[in-house]
Amino acid sequence: MRYSDLSEAITGFPLDRVVVFDTETTGKDPYGGDEVLSIAICDAYGNILFSSLVRPTRHSSWPDAQQVNGISPRDVRDAPTIGQITPEIRDHLLGNKLVVGYNVSFDIQMLHSAGVFEEWPGATFDVMREFATVHGTRRAPYGDPGYAWSSLTDCARQYGYRFNAHDGREDAKATAYCYRALLCDEKYLPGRIDAVLSRIRRVGVGQTKATTSNVEALVDSGMTSSIKAELRLGTTTRGANAGSPRYECFVGDRCVGVQGSGQLDDIRALYSLSDDDPLPKSIPCKALLSMTGKAARCSVKITARGKLREDMMGAARNDRLVLGIPDNPAKIATIATVAKTSGPVEAGNVPHDRQIPTHSKDALQKAPRKKTGLAFKIAAVFLALLGLSGMLGRNTGEAYLAPILIGAGVFLWVKGSRR
Repeated sequence: MRYSDLSEAITGFPLDRVVVFDTETTGKDPYGGDEVLSIAICDAYGNILFSSLVRPTRHSSWPDAQQVNGISPRDVRDAPTIGQITPEIRDHLLGNKLVVGYNVSFDIQMLHSAGVFEEWPGATFDVMREFATVHGTRRAPYGDPGYAWSSLTDCARQYGYRFNAHDGREDAKATAYCYRALLCDEKYLPGRIDAVLSRIRRVGVGQTKATTSNVEALVDSGMTSSIKAELRLGTTTRGANAGSPRYECFVGDRCVGVQGSGQLDDIRALYSLSDDDPLPKSIPCKALLSMTGKAARCSVKITARGKLREDMMGAARNDRLVLGIPDNPAKIATIATVAKTSGPVEAGNVPHDRQIPTHSKDALQKAPRKKTGLAFKIAAVFLALLGLSGMLGRNTGEAYLAPILIGAGVFLWVKGSRR
C-alpha cells in the first residue's frame, strides 16, 4: 500500500500526525460559563504528550460535574489556569495535524471559549460521530443516518478495551485506541475505501489546442454521455517538466485531455506502486466530454480495479491483530454485553437526548423475553387451532370464538411488547 497506514489513506493524515485529546469540565455549556478542569493530550498510540489539572477562574464548586469526573475544588487548588498552559496546548494541537476526540466539537468549544483557540483546528475527526454510522443499539432519532450516539465506554467495549472512564488521561488513551480500532472495523472500513477510491479514480486533465478540437468534434458527433476511453502513458513535451511521465486520455485514436505534471500520486496509490515502480502503460477509464462556448471539458474516471482495496483490507486485518480485535467483532460484542458499565456518561461527552441504553442492560432484558415470547406464541396458535377445530366440527357458537379471539389478542400483545 502506498499510504503509510489506514489513517493516511482515509483521512490524509498518517498516525504520526494524529493527536487525541479530552477535557473534564465544570459542566456542559462551553459558551455559558463552564470551564475546563483537566486536559490530556496523547498520540494515536495512547502515549501521553501533555496532561494537567486546570484551576477554573469563575467557579468555586461544581457538585454535579464532580460526581461524574471526581475532580474537587481541592484537587485543582494549586493547578495552573488555562491561560498559563495555553502555549503548550497550542503547540500540541495546532499545526498540520489531525485532531481526534470523542464528541470532539464539545472539547474544542471548551478550549475556544477559554481563548486557547482563536480559530477551529484545520482538520478534526470525531470518533463518536463516525462510530455512530455503523454501530449502536437503536436507530438515531429525528431521521438522522446511522445509530444514536454511544458513550465512550460503550465504544471502547465494542473493541474489547477496558479503562477507567471520566479520567482525562484514560479517556484520551481510550479514544486513541477506538480511533485506530474504528479505522480497521469491518463494518466501517468498506465505506471509507469506497470514498477513497471514488476520489483517486477521478483524474484531472487539461486541454491543448489539439485536444480542444478533438473534444469539439466528438461532442458535435453526439458523444456527450460517459464513453469508454483509455489513459495512455506519455511524457510532458514542454517546460521545466519536459520528459517526465504523464497520462493522456484517448477516445479511440483522438486525444481529448492531458494530465498535468506531478499528478501521478493517486494513480500510484490505486495500483499500490512506489515511486520507483513502473507505471501502467494503459488504464481503462470513462470520459465525459462537453463544450461551453469554445472551452472544452473532459472529466475522466478510471474504471480499473487496482490493488488499493485489497491492500487496505489486508492492512486492516494486520491492525486488528495488533489491537487484539478478532475478525469476528460479534464475539467481542457478545462478551461485552455481560460487562458492567464503569459509570455514568461524562458531562458533555454525549448529548443527553442521544444516549443509548447500555449493552449490559439490553442483554439482561432481551434474553428472557425471547423465551417468554415463544411460549406465548405457541399458546396463541394452540388456542386458535382449538377454536377452528370446534367450528369446523360444526359445533359453532360463541364458545369457540373465545379461543380464537384470545389467541389473536395474545399474539398481537407479544408482537407489540417486543418492539
